[in-house]
Amino acid sequence: MTAAAEIPDSDNVVRYVGQMGLRNGKVDGSQFVRRPGEDGLSVNWLECFAQLGKSAQLAEIRRVIHRQLGRNAVFAELNVGDIRQYLHDELPGVCVVQKPSRANDRFPHDDPSHSEIMGLPPADAPDRALIIGDLLAKRVKALHPPSLRKEPPIPPSSHRCRPPHPATRTAKYAITGHSAAFAITHRRRSSRMPRRRRHSVALLPSFR
Repeated sequence: MTAAAEIPDSDNVVRYVGQMGLRNGKVDGSQFVRRPGEDGLSVNWLECFAQLGKSAQLAEIRRVIHRQLGRNAVFAELNVGDIRQYLHDELPGVCVVQKPSRANDRFPHDDPSHSEIMGLPPADAPDRALIIGDLLAKRVKALHPPSLRKEPPIPPSSHRCRPPHPATRTAKYAITGHSAAFAITHRRRSSRMPRRRRHSVALLPSFR
């Protein structure tokens, strides 16, 4: 598919939405308003990477997109045919076209998935633009996180306390029924220090 070619209705695009564009876990319609001076609304075409599965497509978009991704942002997914059909009465000429972005000083990768939703009302017609934005927000089919990286699981050994240093004092307790045994062991702090005596104290069973 060449630059500025129309994306088929069966395909899907994602719109980057920052944290401030979310309201109660849903995308606010203002995030689908075309900015002044822009020809269309920027999105990324998932099936541009048709040889990959959905997760890998999203990962590739995260890698090449010309944006700094926020930790609490999302990618809002929409179907191209759904956009056209849902907005047909209001905007019969709406379409989604591919417009690849070239690498530059800030972003080292070409982004062939960059596309735009064309035919949306401009931001200088705010009432109509917000109505269309709200309609698009209702057609969001899924929200995806800005990154798939997760914190590595904590190994079981790290849940335990660190073993005591040889120069520290250790205590061992054993309690069974009505009896208790308490032993305190002093370890040598270093080879230069004299040995300390080992002391032990045993508690008799409590009276019934």
